[in-house]
Amino acid sequence: MFGVAKDRARPFSRKHRKYWIPVTGGMILIGIINVTLGYCSYSKPSEIHERIDVTPREDPARKMAREAAKRALEKRALEKRAAADAGVDASVPGQLER
Repeated sequence: MFGVAKDRARPFSRKHRKYWIPVTGGMILIGIINVTLGYCSYSKPSEIHERIDVTPREDPARKMAREAAKRALEKRALEKRAAADAGVDASVPGQLER
């Protein structure tokens, strides 16, 4: 528990000097390799510009909501017709089930 004090966060000390030079050199080498690969793999964009038409598509949620509303209206109309045929007031709930 009580011993030699640890060397904390002293990256440029003599102890770490042997590491930061090769690490920095390695990072520079990796950067040079990345720039070289990017330069070699780059191709000029085409001079012919193509227009891409994006047509607005219908929102699926809006379509489903519209269909549900349509079904609800049809159901309500059928219930009114059935209530009219039975001679019952359709505005009072539960009268048609008897």
